[in-house]
Amino acid sequence: MDELKDLIIQALESKGVLGNIRAQLRSCVFKCIDDQDKMESGKSSFYFDNPMARKASETSVGKLGVELIREFLEYYKMDYSLNIFGPESNCMGKT
Repeated sequence: MDELKDLIIQALESKGVLGNIRAQLRSCVFKCIDDQDKMESGKSSFYFDNPMARKASETSVGKLGVELIREFLEYYKMDYSLNIFGPESNCMGKT
């Protein structure tokens, strides 16, 4: 039984499934904690709440750049990077 379990884990790992699940879970956990923190204090204290990224998304050129990068990561199925880029660039709802 352990051998079968190891084979399944190896297969899922080699296809990137487990890594993707880990990245999504990590992203969701940070987002939940951040949302709770924002509700309690009015602003986030997490390191990924990047004021420069927020400032970039306030301009039309910045918004275009963020969207271009997000689409690039999505098109080339760079899911790990996209799961980090989303919260950091505040484009979570667009993925």
